[in-house]
Amino acid sequence: MDQSAANPNLNMYNRKPKKKSSWIVPTIIVGAVVLVIVLMGTMFIGVVNSVFESDEVEVKSNTVLVFSVPGGIKEYSRQINLPIIGNPNAAGFLEIINAVRAAKYDNKIKGILIKPALGRTGFVKSLELLNELVEFKKSGKFIYAFIETGDESDYLITLAADSVFMQREGMMKMNGFGLANTFLKGFFDKIGVEFHVQQFEEFKSFAETYSKKKFSNEARMEISDILNARNKTFVEKVAEMRKMDVNTVYSLLARGIYTADSLQKNKLIDVIASETEMKDFLKEKIYGKNADKAKSKIDLLNIGRYATSGKLPKEKIDDNTKQIAIIYGVGTIQSGSTDNSFNAEEGVFSDTYISYLKKARENDRVKAIILRIDSPGGSVIASEAIWSEILKTKAVKPVYASMSDVAASGGYYMAMACDTIIASPMTITGSIGVILAIPNFSKLMNKLDITVDTVSTSPSAQFLNPLMSFKEVDKKQLYDLSYPVYRRFVEKVAESRKKSFEEARSVAKGRVWMGDQAMKHGLIDVEGDLQTAIDMAKARIGVQKDQKIRLDIYPKREDDISSILRLFGIKKGGSEDANMITKLASIYGMSSVETMAIWNSIPEVLRAQFKQALDITKIAQREYTIAIMPECFR
Repeated sequence: MDQSAANPNLNMYNRKPKKKSSWIVPTIIVGAVVLVIVLMGTMFIGVVNSVFESDEVEVKSNTVLVFSVPGGIKEYSRQINLPIIGNPNAAGFLEIINAVRAAKYDNKIKGILIKPALGRTGFVKSLELLNELVEFKKSGKFIYAFIETGDESDYLITLAADSVFMQREGMMKMNGFGLANTFLKGFFDKIGVEFHVQQFEEFKSFAETYSKKKFSNEARMEISDILNARNKTFVEKVAEMRKMDVNTVYSLLARGIYTADSLQKNKLIDVIASETEMKDFLKEKIYGKNADKAKSKIDLLNIGRYATSGKLPKEKIDDNTKQIAIIYGVGTIQSGSTDNSFNAEEGVFSDTYISYLKKARENDRVKAIILRIDSPGGSVIASEAIWSEILKTKAVKPVYASMSDVAASGGYYMAMACDTIIASPMTITGSIGVILAIPNFSKLMNKLDITVDTVSTSPSAQFLNPLMSFKEVDKKQLYDLSYPVYRRFVEKVAESRKKSFEEARSVAKGRVWMGDQAMKHGLIDVEGDLQTAIDMAKARIGVQKDQKIRLDIYPKREDDISSILRLFGIKKGGSEDANMITKLASIYGMSSVETMAIWNSIPEVLRAQFKQALDITKIAQREYTIAIMPECFR
């Protein structure tokens, strides 16, 4: 008997389950994907709209400009200011200067609040900014500063403030200027690696980090000159702006001043207060002492965003038929080209830089060219190629060199081709010389009991083979091959500066000079800043100093679409640190994760030295001779 028939309840257990519809799960997945695409598209369109809207930054009444740029003010920037996220680093140095000047006459801007952001702004740029801020105060508007932490470089521009505020637990490292370098000879000795260093001449000490255990006498002397000059300038500025005795400031730096209490006691700051209390003070300054602070409102606008907002008071261009091109040369000089669209300190690539010179030369509206140089040098081959193109350009239009913080070695190579060289008294320049540093691994091979055998077609086939001991005859041959490079460098200096060879050599020898010393030795023509160069170029092409003309800037600013794509992670190039990590990984064959871990563990004070060393290592893979200044200053 069929039990299921006798007991109908059994059918519910014997019955096969119905199949679920096969289209439900795929539909859910497709729907989710479509939803994500729609959301991303909506967000993308929102970003696009925000970029192209005319009111991307609104300058309201009672606006206070906040002078705070994380990472420091760069010589130039190719990034645009995306309103959706803001970008204080989108403004370069000249744009910041122009923003300060515009704010002086902008009725909506009531004053400036300086908030040092532990930046790496160069010493020369900081001095120029300080001068501009002092000029700003002549409008009768206020400047105040609020410090959380920092050092002398951060403190420098706060000297323009009417009062300096500091939070209770704030600290300021005020103990003078110093430089520490790492020397690797002891380490290399232990593992059996030697470096044969050929330097022209005794002051060209860059490779001493590989061949010595401490500074040579010559290196120590020129570094001391630079640090003492900066220290003297800093002390005199503090004494002048804070109404203090020079000797008192010297003694304070010798002791080292750190805490808010001690800084206030010694008159280096004025008020100990929280940021909220400082903002209440600003409200009182704008609205009066009886103002309701809870209802009073001030609009804080980052100066970088203001500078790139398009909201600066419009200046009428008096003559659009005459333009001045400014071509920036920032970073290590290297051969080849780059397609990096936004990294402001990637380097000076010869082919790319030459293309800028050619475009400015062939632009009929450009009547004069300024090369703004902030470079310690690099490749001799690249410097020579740029030098030749500058001479070609100079034959058609006047070319001025404006030196920023550093224009040394290969950077001076570029400058000496120009009609006129302008530098700040604190610019680091000179370092006219070349250097070779070739590693030898023969002792390491011996330690590891690795032998080398050779087959050669000529006696010189194994010339400077790094796996074999260098012969004295090979070292002599290397000297004979490289000395003419140095001699030609000095000859070019002699020709451009109207000196004899020996006169030029006496100020060469790889020695670094400060701008005021370079002026005395005839290596530059005029002491001044970028504005000095612009004014001189105007006079040369028949434009009055107070007339406004258009500046044609190279490299061009990044286009809007590239900035949007970069926001979504679709980008060419990368951040400055990311580029260093890529270089380090490519040179030493490590993964990005390993390299990132190493890089993040390095103290900030050493990173600049490593960045420069990595650039030089990459150049050295292709070239023997390098023209770069000995130490890394900012």
